[in-house]
Amino acid sequence: METKFEYQVSPELAEAIAIEQFEILFPKRLIKLRYLPLTIGFIFALASFLLPGLVSIIVNFFRGPSMSYTQIGAYAFTESILFVPIGFVLGFAFGLLFNKFLRMAILGAARSAYRKMGPVRTISWNAESILFQSLDYEIKVRWQMIDRIEVGYVGVYGISGRRSLFVIPKDAFLPNVTIEELTQSWQSHRMPPAIKA
Repeated sequence: METKFEYQVSPELAEAIAIEQFEILFPKRLIKLRYLPLTIGFIFALASFLLPGLVSIIVNFFRGPSMSYTQIGAYAFTESILFVPIGFVLGFAFGLLFNKFLRMAILGAARSAYRKMGPVRTISWNAESILFQSLDYEIKVRWQMIDRIEVGYVGVYGISGRRSLFVIPKDAFLPNVTIEELTQSWQSHRMPPAIKA
């Protein structure tokens, strides 16, 4: 039995799906766009804590035994503590900039794909595969290609390895066609039937 319905995608929805898709494909919490500035800030803070101490120990080692190692260690620790807030602020600012450029690249790719695919799309699935169509675009994916189906806040994603094979907005599903029907169809048909002897 085939399930088929048509849905529309707005440019804003395409952008929201692209951001969520990036976060689903990179499941590590530290890589998520919302945590990226904090992560880079902490990395810079740690580096600014360790680096001055190491530099002063190396410099004093080559300069000669004018200071004892306890004095060098105390000096290096005090010097490092002063640089930690500066390192965190610099790292956080760098993280914000990196986040902005990454977000712009993701949204640019989403707008380009939206222009190519258009707003009106049709999806259908049966026991063999799932099919996506728009005016100029058509893709057919067999169930065996899909490793998992991920349900996010905005969309439903068919994932194979490290890439998304298809995306369906959650709002596109009709009352008589649910996400559970899609996942059940995938689960029941993704494995090839066993060969009977």
